[in-house]
Amino acid sequence: MALGVTALMLAVLAFWPQYLSRSPADIDRYTHLHAALGTTWLVVVIAQAVLMRRGKLTWHRRLGRTTWILAPAFALSGVLLAHYRFSRMTAERFATEAPTLYLPLASSLLFALAWSLGMARRRRRPLHARMMAATLLPLIDPVVGRILFFYLPPLPAPALYQGITFSLATLILLGLARTLPAGSDDRRSFGWFVVATVALLALWFGLPAADWWTAFGDWFRHLPLT
Repeated sequence: MALGVTALMLAVLAFWPQYLSRSPADIDRYTHLHAALGTTWLVVVIAQAVLMRRGKLTWHRRLGRTTWILAPAFALSGVLLAHYRFSRMTAERFATEAPTLYLPLASSLLFALAWSLGMARRRRRPLHARMMAATLLPLIDPVVGRILFFYLPPLPAPALYQGITFSLATLILLGLARTLPAGSDDRRSFGWFVVATVALLALWFGLPAADWWTAFGDWFRHLPLT
């Protein structure tokens, strides 16, 4: 619950300069959709934690059923938003911005993976709870990164922003893993998720610079999605 409340509060600060402080009419519908679904997801995760703490298991399960629609919709909205933004770029701008397409696509994938594994293990409560908490970790880079960019002195290299946000996400994951009993199946299962997440984050520092990634991004942005 604390992770969800903290994420919600920081999100307001992070998205104030370019989103919340602007007129809704000046912002595209894909951004509004993604923001609405993301906020709803944060509220649901917080509510689920509160219901569990109060022993309201029936209501916890009822609210959990809504995530079968909400979670895929949120993941899809991230992909659509990325497509909308990159498909509107000129060829010259895309040549420069192509590597950054990795960030929203990787975040959507990590969110979908965490939610899917959490729902598949929903009868194993300790593991399920940590996987649901892990669905919030893809928010760390867009939220903390924006706070660093808008409110603190600029860092000497752009890669340092992801160095900080990805390190923070990894530390939180390791902390969640340590709260599971050592040697348990739950800890091993969560450990594999940690390995997959760290690997996907680490790829950011090399893979998007490859020519084939630019070719993939160009193919992606020309799909008839938005």
